[in-house]
Amino acid sequence: MPTAYPDARGRELLALVMQRLSVDERLCQWHDDGFTWWISDFAQRFRVWQPGATAGADGTAEAGLRRLSVTTDYLRGVVHSEGNVRALIDSGHVTGAMTNILRVDDRLILRTCAAVTRENEDQQVAVVVAAAMAAHIVFGRFAAKYASALRRQDERLAGIAPDVSQHPVTGQRTWWHPQDDAFHAIFRAQGERPLEGEQRLSLTTVTERLRADDRRVSFQEAGDVLTVSGEKSGWDYELNLNIRRRHPAVGHGLYVDLRLFPPPTFPEPVSGELLSELDELGWRHKVTALHTGGWLYYPAPFRTVVDPSTSQETLLPVKRTMLLYPGFYPNAAVRPGLEVTAARDGLARMEWAVDWLEAGRSAPQPRGGSPRPSGRSCACRGSR
Repeated sequence: MPTAYPDARGRELLALVMQRLSVDERLCQWHDDGFTWWISDFAQRFRVWQPGATAGADGTAEAGLRRLSVTTDYLRGVVHSEGNVRALIDSGHVTGAMTNILRVDDRLILRTCAAVTRENEDQQVAVVVAAAMAAHIVFGRFAAKYASALRRQDERLAGIAPDVSQHPVTGQRTWWHPQDDAFHAIFRAQGERPLEGEQRLSLTTVTERLRADDRRVSFQEAGDVLTVSGEKSGWDYELNLNIRRRHPAVGHGLYVDLRLFPPPTFPEPVSGELLSELDELGWRHKVTALHTGGWLYYPAPFRTVVDPSTSQETLLPVKRTMLLYPGFYPNAAVRPGLEVTAARDGLARMEWAVDWLEAGRSAPQPRGGSPRPSGRSCACRGSR
């Protein structure tokens, strides 16, 4: 385990992650702030840090708060145009599979982050652990097929390939691990049907908590779907929660999306650069509780949907131009209270996103976030 940093609290969180993932230390490399492991051919790094942006009146960081993140290598050889790269990123974000996709040099990495306190530890660690498993079970499993389809589609993408590597000492894993069966034993088994009984999520609780927060919003509940709507600085917004949504790959779970509708004065079209800036701001922002998705731009009257398995584009109608931030939490990631955390996080995201967009994208970057990856996502990469 790392000893220099993080502190004892950080090491507790890393130990909990290792326990839930059945981490085999033969596959690990330790860092001062966490560890990298090779459960598959895609290096995956966990970090814990204490965000200084939450400093109190005495200037010290909030004692109980830690950020827990995971980044997973995905694709390399991404050297084509910005529009093409944006399409690759959007194709991952549209699945809502608990990940934000970041371009670093010629690589795409998958990343997820959560703010963890003593009170929400079980819930937030469950999200990060499930995201880590999904990164190599959902994305990693189809990375080679996806890269092959892209190469066939466009000769300018001839160099794109899965970003694989191995532990520098142990090499490639050759023995069985519980995660080998995780797709069926965990995601499919737990996602076979919606959560019921004590595990069932409650839209009524979401409404009660947001009203207690003195939110000036409107609520519309229809069966298993709650829509929270309002207006800020000329931007209309909707926050939608579906507590019984079914994902085609991993089954049932909680689906949350935030929709921002720009005022007529907002300049369009929205660039991929702006979406990436919003993603980065969310990763670093001091109030972000769950960074489990990425921003998308859907201009009216149509939006383009890319099927990751075929790379084919489909146009679907859109009534209003919108910025969309979707997120799906499979049953394996869900703990009681996640629906409230996700709703509050969505409204907080709306607040800072609109403030930043209305300020002309000139607002200073908040301090206290995770160091932005440079080069490759994992500091110690092993052999390639």
